[in-house]
Amino acid sequence: MTAKTYGITPPDYQPHTIRTTRDDESSGGTYWSPSRLQESLVYQHQVYRFAAQLIQQHDFTEVIDVGSGGGAKLAQLAKQMPEVNFTGIDQPQVIEFCQTQYSHVNWDWDDFENPRTDANRKQAQLIICSDVIEHLEDPDKLLSFIQHLATPQTTILLSTPERDKLYGRTTNRQPMNPAHIREWTQTELANYLTETGFNIEQHFTQHGIKIGLNRPFLKYNLRRIVRGYPLDYNQVVVMKKSS
Repeated sequence: MTAKTYGITPPDYQPHTIRTTRDDESSGGTYWSPSRLQESLVYQHQVYRFAAQLIQQHDFTEVIDVGSGGGAKLAQLAKQMPEVNFTGIDQPQVIEFCQTQYSHVNWDWDDFENPRTDANRKQAQLIICSDVIEHLEDPDKLLSFIQHLATPQTTILLSTPERDKLYGRTTNRQPMNPAHIREWTQTELANYLTETGFNIEQHFTQHGIKIGLNRPFLKYNLRRIVRGYPLDYNQVVVMKKSS
């Protein structure tokens, strides 16, 4: 039986097979460690800035973050925009942490590859899904989860690393990050999302890490600069589900 490619075209591409980001009792609940929670503040910084622009531009009042992680970036948006109803959804362990830290945000738990059947959630005007899809064994289920939360009018903001820009070459056939199951080029992702039932309105790349004197930037991006790799290696898609 031929393995599903999820839009990735190189015939010799080898995705990782183990989802290391699972943060439940079976894994010891160790993925969201204190150091990871701290560092998560500087990743996808530009994605959430762009989300804030979309909220202000369109007067969105109902926003759902699918894969909100440690929650700090969503909590910052909620403080800036108290008139907006923000909901973060992620794994139970990290959602329990978010509930204790950021009471001004609504929090809910789920597993995007095994969604709950008892969840009764509002549909959102804006759905954020920032750097989640690359971590999942079956991203089809994540996209179906997003479609369930969306109306045809909902704006969906999805981001994930761009494989060619991430590595600065086209020969890499497996993610160097063991937490990434697979990574897409911009063309591959566009084709995959279109085939899965989305209409793409914008598709561009941004910096993956907040520029500044923070450890991830100094550790990873200075190395990229020396090697001549681009800093705008995170691809961002603005889309709607097909009617």
